Amino acid sequence: MSARGSLSDCRTPEEKAAAKRKLERKMDPADAGNLDGIQKRRTTSAESRAAGCAWGQQYYQGISSSKFPPFTCDGRFEVMSGLGGPRSGSIRFCGPKDYWGLTKDPMLGLDAIFMLPFKHVEQVIVLPNSSISVTKDEAYQIIIVPTGAVGASAVKREYPQIISFSWPDKMADKDLHGHEAANPEQDTYLSVLVKAMNDHLKPFNNAVIDVTSDTGRKSVIQQIAVLSPPTDSRVKAKTRGQLYLMDQGIFFNSQSHRVYLSFDSVEKAMAILAHDTKEQGKVAGMNLIFSATEPFYNAEEDEETNSQTLIKFVQVDHSLLDDIKSYMKQHRVEFMLCEQSFYDYENDKPAIGFMPMR
Repeated sequence: MSARGSLSDCRTPEEKAAAKRKLERKMDPADAGNLDGIQKRRTTSAESRAAGCAWGQQYYQGISSSKFPPFTCDGRFEVMSGLGGPRSGSIRFCGPKDYWGLTKDPMLGLDAIFMLPFKHVEQVIVLPNSSISVTKDEAYQIIIVPTGAVGASAVKREYPQIISFSWPDKMADKDLHGHEAANPEQDTYLSVLVKAMNDHLKPFNNAVIDVTSDTGRKSVIQQIAVLSPPTDSRVKAKTRGQLYLMDQGIFFNSQSHRVYLSFDSVEKAMAILAHDTKEQGKVAGMNLIFSATEPFYNAEEDEETNSQTLIKFVQVDHSLLDDIKSYMKQHRVEFMLCEQSFYDYENDKPAIGFMPMR
């Protein structure tokens, strides 16, 4: 059984150039630097290429990986069944040849084929694609979180990374191939994808998180936030994005960096109400800090103890404090409320250290 979707770009060169200019105008300068760094690491660093290829090789016969965030090229996405029963399926991405620039032989440059077994998938999330002015062909953003990228791993390790790609908002047509013929009057590209994913996630007691649905929107606390670079991480600049507090965990999404914190990966959390002295001590915002483990899963007896990393989201709307407190209590996350004074909160210039609130 397989479900297969082809997503091609039918825009003219002029339309593509206009879309690129629009993206560059909207992109946060820090994000632009992060994205540039990702591309340079992929194409100029032998160590980075080797790490990427090693990640691809640990999954089935995948030669190496092509679809790292921010999904820098067109490609094909497939959901496939394995020969070992309902828990043996996998996800495959097919992109351009010689993506890593390791060979000039056109017959050998098939290194943009990457396979990820569902047993290594922690979550699949559907989001509205709000990163650029999108067409219906790019209406949704599909997020796939590999188990190895949960917790602090996403900011401390270059690979594996959380996978992201766009998906169209249109009725199922001849370009979408599946195990069963889709009903063109009812089925959409998204409904076919969600069904195919859920069929393979169900044996692992998992399901797609669809934030675009009415139910999904009501169960999520969503807020613009800024990811502050954690110590000793690959995040080198502040990154603005969307923070989602979901029933399954915490997810941060931006152009260049994505972080998924399962509740098992969070040791404790803290909210800091920020008072800005420039505004006569008024509350200017809130910082959310999570103590996350890496690796998030329980180490074996002969492995090192899990390390912890403080992952901080700043400039969060402080009016959400009560909702966030209820959220932490509901999901049994140890939570502390503190306050701190800043000379300049927006530029992160503290006047004193934070103190617990009574």
